[in-house]
Amino acid sequence: MQKTEVSTVEIKRQIEDNSFKWYVLSVVAGQEELVIENLKERVKKQNLEDGVADFMSPVVNEYSIKKGEKITKTRKLYPGYVFIKSKMNDKIWYIVRNTPGVRLIVGAETRPIPLTEDEYQNIITQIEKSQERSELIIPYKIGDVVMLKT
Repeated sequence: MQKTEVSTVEIKRQIEDNSFKWYVLSVVAGQEELVIENLKERVKKQNLEDGVADFMSPVVNEYSIKKGEKITKTRKLYPGYVFIKSKMNDKIWYIVRNTPGVRLIVGAETRPIPLTEDEYQNIITQIEKSQERSELIIPYKIGDVVMLKT
């Protein structure tokens, strides 16, 4: 029972902290960019831009070679999720949870819980590693039969 009280106090402290924090939104897969645009529009209409610093839906460019041409594909690192850096207050929280395409704010049922600094750093590290790995995808492996055209 004590642990629940401590976590509730911690959640309340994080919410009342007036600094920008990253929050995770679960959104309809494939609509991440649309949700970001809708959120930006709604925040602007309500004059709450001071309370929202950034939105993020990390993507990685993957390169492959098909028919001798370099092809670039964009892949979402976290499909179905959008990150928002915000001073989450009741007004912003209301806008976020009532934006079309937003399924839920990851965290508690009654109040959003921000990412910890460690969680945020892990996400940034994953993004950086994915960008390094995605330089060139070669569609062949050793032992594949290939036909050369001259």
